[in-house]
Amino acid sequence: MKTKALFHSLVSDKYSLAWKFVFWTNCALLLYLTLSPDVYHRPTFSNVDKVYHFIGFAAFAGFLALAYPRLKAWLAITTGALLGVAIEIAQHFIPHRGASFGDFAADVLGAVFAVGVVVLVRRKVN
Repeated sequence: MKTKALFHSLVSDKYSLAWKFVFWTNCALLLYLTLSPDVYHRPTFSNVDKVYHFIGFAAFAGFLALAYPRLKAWLAITTGALLGVAIEIAQHFIPHRGASFGDFAADVLGAVFAVGVVVLVRRKVN
């Protein structure tokens, strides 16, 4: 019962201001990591960047859904997808970066996954 109460409080409007702070902080970090030419990571396996894109956009869309609870799920996913397209286009013009359909697909899948989790948790606790 305590777990349900915890999840209920976390996904309610009560904490939307805190989630807004987390969301906008995450936005700044996501833009820095995706648009900086000098961010270096040592690849641990092939296509590890797809995992990074999935996680980054899952966080973006999930925090968006939590920060703005009245926002429709499809709009949170679409916002993530549009940001993904914009970032891929911008990366084409940034040194040591490149646009990739695979990165965009990982962005969208991450957004769908996170928003789906938020929607399921909200339905479960309400």
